[in-house]
Amino acid sequence: MPLISPNKVNHSAVDTFEANKFIAHSTGLDLRPQNVNSLNIRIPVPAAPCFPISDYWKAGKEVLYKRALKMSSLRPTGYSLQQYGYLTSFGVSFLPIVQNIQHNPLFGDFAKSIAFNPLAEVTLKKMYQHQLFSIYFDGSTLCTDQYDSYFSDLKVTCTTRQFQQRFSRWAEQYNQSRKKYNEFMEKLYNIAPIFEVHSLVILRKAVNEQNKAAQYNGFVELNVDDVLNERANEIIKLVMRNSKRNDVIGVLSKREFDIHLNHINRLIFFVKKDSSDWMKFSETQLYKDLEPHFIDTPTDHIALGCFPSLNAGIAPLFQQQETNFYNINQLHVGHRLAALQAHLVGSDFWLRYKDQLTLKIEREVQMVFGKHYTE
Repeated sequence: MPLISPNKVNHSAVDTFEANKFIAHSTGLDLRPQNVNSLNIRIPVPAAPCFPISDYWKAGKEVLYKRALKMSSLRPTGYSLQQYGYLTSFGVSFLPIVQNIQHNPLFGDFAKSIAFNPLAEVTLKKMYQHQLFSIYFDGSTLCTDQYDSYFSDLKVTCTTRQFQQRFSRWAEQYNQSRKKYNEFMEKLYNIAPIFEVHSLVILRKAVNEQNKAAQYNGFVELNVDDVLNERANEIIKLVMRNSKRNDVIGVLSKREFDIHLNHINRLIFFVKKDSSDWMKFSETQLYKDLEPHFIDTPTDHIALGCFPSLNAGIAPLFQQQETNFYNINQLHVGHRLAALQAHLVGSDFWLRYKDQLTLKIEREVQMVFGKHYTE
């Protein structure tokens, strides 16, 4: 039996749904508004024909676990020597995923520095190898044979020792990341049962003819990771030095990337709140600490994020508060905290930058009131 099984990873349908929303936002896919769950918050999600990575994972699992796979079947017609070919229910769900490959921007130059979920990746790569997307599927025997060859190849590949070890390592890293995040949040709940989350996006623009000269220092190419980390560390230090006034008690960072080949480091600040009184974010001390760093040059862009669970002023108020405000004793907070976890941690189950986890704890949760934060 293949290694991929429900007991290997804890990733529910809700986790997948929320993670896909964040991936769509951070990568810059074509988006459309949609009502989301009982909270009735409208935020962008992928629009057709862009299938998320999770659909390739789901398709791959279906191929692995099904013994009888039929893309099409034949029915007799009124002519004795002629039959009618039609797609089976499996074929109806599988064929659009194959056809999506050529239209999905996730699979272009963007993918060169990205590691996809191992099962989703091998499902996709085998589609390329067998050239499934170039086949006009009409239910004929020839096309069916090509798909059968693909299914058999995928089953063999996913039961090799090399693949199983890679998937096991991928799942273990993901589970460890969830564990560290949960420990971080437990500390946060104990210190700040009421808190806000604010994100700052540090973006290094892709090299092009317009900004090529500015991207290079003489003849030495700047390492994009070093540039992002240097800017992030500078901002974090300045914010935490003033934590007595801005009430920041913990910081995470998330390495992101988009289909325009821009590199991004998102800083996530957790702010302790003493009351549920609503306050415009631009009037807070944290905003005043971050504002001097806002820039937009040919090479760099630093600004507040614009995702509802991580920033204020993006979505309508919920329970008379911004959607980045959390009270652990409020109704429905469990669903909202689960969604927050899926946005920050869950996306690492589907894709990562250079095969590395994208979420990092920059500053552990600490009580800083009455004294300055010690770096």
